[in-house]
Amino acid sequence: MRRGALAGGEAAFTLLELMLALTLGLVLMVLIGPLLSASAALQGGINRGLDQQRQVQIVTAIVRRAVSQAGVVGCPGSRGNVALMLNGSWTTLPEFRMVPKVESARWEADAPGRLDAWPVSGSSQPLFRYGGGIATRKLVPGSDLLALRGYGQLLGHVVDASSDHCQIDLAPRAPNIRDRQILLVADCRQGAVFSATDVRQQDDLWVGWRGGGGTFDNAAQGVPMAMGLGSQAGVFLPTATFLYVAAGRAVTDRGTDTALWSKLAGGRPVEMVPYLADMQILYGVEVQNSAGEPLRGYFPWDEMPSGARVVILWLQFKSSLPSEEDALPGQPTYFQLSLSLF
Repeated sequence: MRRGALAGGEAAFTLLELMLALTLGLVLMVLIGPLLSASAALQGGINRGLDQQRQVQIVTAIVRRAVSQAGVVGCPGSRGNVALMLNGSWTTLPEFRMVPKVESARWEADAPGRLDAWPVSGSSQPLFRYGGGIATRKLVPGSDLLALRGYGQLLGHVVDASSDHCQIDLAPRAPNIRDRQILLVADCRQGAVFSATDVRQQDDLWVGWRGGGGTFDNAAQGVPMAMGLGSQAGVFLPTATFLYVAAGRAVTDRGTDTALWSKLAGGRPVEMVPYLADMQILYGVEVQNSAGEPLRGYFPWDEMPSGARVVILWLQFKSSLPSEEDALPGQPTYFQLSLSLF
């Protein structure tokens, strides 16, 4: 068959040439298709790996910050013996109790009493802020909760203290203090949590602690301290961070996913990291045996030996990040953190 000609004298394609071109195109598509599919799967795996890496980095930063604020700041002496000046008791004011500095619990629907001393919604415990409690109905059963408590930021040192107020020499870059803010006054032996009243600032800061009638007001007398405040007593912003896994806001083909949540003392819960399905905690502890020899080991929070000193926190998280095909449902991804408490 001879090639035809167009009106302008240019050669045209014959039917055979067109069929050959289409056949070659189909062959190339068959050959390239799997490569494109493999490339897309590889890119999806890379993206999921990057998402997991970002997830690990965010979780690590959140936990490290909470751990860094746990315990007493700038005090070489005893880390316990904290008195109370607020109305109520530690168990009825769970957001602001200072001891223990690390505490865990596990939510089970058939054992709600395990969270009696935690700031949960709908319980008999008073909450500092309405709507600021942990919603137990959203918690993941069997997942651990973690509380990390500490003295927080140093506001300044006590210059003078009387029965109803203290005068504070403010630290550099100390934040402003407002009435009814919960503060902690402490030396290296003891301390007390109180609600600030009659806040006045001149050259120094004057903060009162006179008694009131509300749950978070000061008691008329408070728990007496063993002795007067030391010369280097400081005033701190007490801090408590509650970390837990609960239903989140992300919705996938599997339904509502779960996330890592954080609640600060006096604040409302905040969803921090989506697509986390579980958190399990082990404590690295030191304890002396009957011969006085130090023994070390890892224990769950409810199996720690008596008198053990916690030195390391080991946390395992289960990630539920979806892939583009929402694949690998039977192969969850886990990652671990190990943090020193000293």
